[in-house]
Amino acid sequence: MKSFAISILTLAIICGVIIWNYAYINKIYNYMNETVNSLECNEVSAAKAEELWRFWKKKNIVIALSIPHRVSDELERNLVVLRTKLKNGSNYEFEESKSLVLNSIEEMRIHAEASLDSIF
Repeated sequence: MKSFAISILTLAIICGVIIWNYAYINKIYNYMNETVNSLECNEVSAAKAEELWRFWKKKNIVIALSIPHRVSDELERNLVVLRTKLKNGSNYEFEESKSLVLNSIEEMRIHAEASLDSIF
């Protein structure tokens, strides 16, 4: 009976951690999504992109524990490209890079969702 209770408690803890992780990643997703959507091809946005990059570097270790490395690596690569396009001021290439970052951010959120695959 003790082992059954411990098993149930362990499963509840795992479920709780997965749900907490999803809420945490979703909070990061919301911030990054709002920031990227507010960017335009100008110098003010270049500063915002630098701030977003610092935010990413601060959070990427925790995020990398939650999502596949290929997703976090792709997001990081797309952020670098976005920063470069903003510095160069090319509107067409900037819009393309912005879309790629938004897609990568969405993929990060999808991979962090709570699902049965996350538990078992």
